[in-house]
Amino acid sequence: TLTEPFKRSTNSLLGKPKIFIFQACRGQKVMTSHRKLPMKDNNEVINIASHIPAEADFLLVYSTIPGYYAWRNSLKGSWFIQALCDMLRDHAHEWDLLRILTKVNRRVAMDYYSNCTDPYMNQRQQIPVFVSTLTKDVKLFPKIK
Repeated sequence: TLTEPFKRSTNSLLGKPKIFIFQACRGQKVMTSHRKLPMKDNNEVINIASHIPAEADFLLVYSTIPGYYAWRNSLKGSWFIQALCDMLRDHAHEWDLLRILTKVNRRVAMDYYSNCTDPYMNQRQQIPVFVSTLTKDVKLFPKIK
């Protein structure tokens, strides 16, 4: 798999975050809209063990869920990359990467709809997804101590 070369215990990346971002369709399905529900924020504490599993510290970020289409604007580019760049520009100095990605998910889900002449492809949506085995916060601009 993609992550195998990075799992070796002699690898200099051991204990460091390995981040992969994929902007691609993952199928042919198109997403429909549903009623918006209120969201709650949950805070969780992560305990770090003295030994790190080989699968630890990976972050896989996908523009859409498996089986679904990844939308793009013919002039501005992909919805996901637009939202990711906006959030990184505006918040990378203050938020950790998972918080940024969660806000990207929300922006893509709430702010973007397809606008096509084909009725099947019109008014469709998208939701990015990320899979994390990170063991600590990833700050792109950490404070210097």
